Amino acid sequence: MHRPKAITSALFVLLTVVFVFCGTASAAPQSNSSKHADSSRMLIAYFSLSGNTRLIARDIQRMTGGELFEIRPVRRYGPDFDTAVEQARQELREQARPKLKETISDMSRYDVIFVGFPNWVGTMPMPVFSFLDQHDFRGKTIVPFCTHGTSGPANTINDLKALPLHATVRNALSVYRNDVRDAEGRVRAWLKELGYLKED
Repeated sequence: MHRPKAITSALFVLLTVVFVFCGTASAAPQSNSSKHADSSRMLIAYFSLSGNTRLIARDIQRMTGGELFEIRPVRRYGPDFDTAVEQARQELREQARPKLKETISDMSRYDVIFVGFPNWVGTMPMPVFSFLDQHDFRGKTIVPFCTHGTSGPANTINDLKALPLHATVRNALSVYRNDVRDAEGRVRAWLKELGYLKED
């Protein structure tokens, strides 16, 4: 018995649509899983006085291929530790925004911005607030990392998240100052978990 031609054509079209839909559905997860962050669009911005945060920033740069940028205030801290701490306390009381030596001329070049800092009197150093205030992070991804003493990261990460940056803030890394030189494994694991570790 022969099927009418119209029914055969309709059946063919239906099977074609089902085949195309199934093929697209099965291919989509494969495409998403192979997506990697573009290292040329990563920035590692950091403030460091003692050098601890700088070491972590360099580890991140080496493992991601991103671009390093040091946040440097015009007015230097010091010359000794006690003077630097007192200056930091005064800036915190005044909610100062110290002038920076350089800024990023074109933040649109970057999608992912690592922001690194030490815990200074319970929060981020004021030059880091200056950096965050002076640039547009709308729609970008911010990845914080913090070095600290016995008081831990304190309010540093929460204070960053409270700013109206209109950005996605990923999980932070915090490293105790005495562990900085041996933190390479932790940095690598953190970057891998976030999906930013450069393939060897």
